[in-house]
Amino acid sequence: MVVFRLSPDEYHSLRSTCLAANCRSISDYMRAELLDPVRSQPPEATVQSRFSEIDQRLVELVNLIQDLSGRISGLDPRLSRANSSSDTR
Repeated sequence: MVVFRLSPDEYHSLRSTCLAANCRSISDYMRAELLDPVRSQPPEATVQSRFSEIDQRLVELVNLIQDLSGRISGLDPRLSRANSSSDTR
């Protein structure tokens, strides 16, 4: 069950919209408005969308890692030698 409060103005606006849409009740109208978009997508589409989003974020991470790797490689060679000589001590 979902419950939320509306201001009087919001309620009147919603009631007018409900009547204009020829719905039996505000409850029926809200149910249709909230659930129709969810029902119209098969579960596979939602899963595919999520995988696509994850894939895109992985591509962004790979690009960021490559960029950082290039920046590290481009640092002053003396810094790289100093780090490697301190590792051997």
